[in-house]
Order: sequence, then C-alpha cells, then structure tokens
Amino acid sequence: MLALDDTEHLLQSVKLALNERSRVDARLRELGFVAARSKGNFLFFDVKQDASMASERLLKQGVIVKPWKQEGFRSFLRVSIGYERENAQFLTAIEEFAPVN
Repeated sequence: MLALDDTEHLLQSVKLALNERSRVDARLRELGFVAARSKGNFLFFDVKQDASMASERLLKQGVIVKPWKQEGFRSFLRVSIGYERENAQFLTAIEEFAPVN
C-alpha cells in the first residue's frame, strides 16, 4: 500500500520509462527498424525475418523478447522497456538483425 502512496517514485518510474522508450525507439529507427506507436512500456516492431527464430537468437544473448505469432505479424517482436542497462543490452543484440548498419 505504501508504494501506491509514493507519488514521487511513481512519477520518476514513468519518466524513466518514457525516456527509455523514446531512446530505444530512436535507436531502432537508426538501425532501419520501424516500431509502432506506443503508449505503453514496450515497443512492437518488424524484425524483417521470422520473429520466433530471431527471439531464440536473442535469448542466447540474454535478451528476452516476445515473438508475435498472429498471421500477418510473424516477423514482429515485442520488447519491454526496462532499465537503461537492459535496454542497452537489447540494442546491442538487435544490431545483428538491422536492415541498415
């Protein structure tokens, strides 16, 4: 219950998530990916190949993403926005898949 009353902590967490989401989105665009507009703590983007295979390769690098399996979106990944170091690890790993280097 105390956490719900800690407005300052909540605002800091939201600010961190928004800043990191923006930073990760910008880097994905630099790499040639396009993420869907997001209002949450995740990004959804086309990895330009089979998302299940890409997620398995990322997992071997310690990065967990969700491959989308719905028809028409099987090349899309969903990545949650985390702390700066976690996002940096993801961005380093996803460079391998970049359509533009």
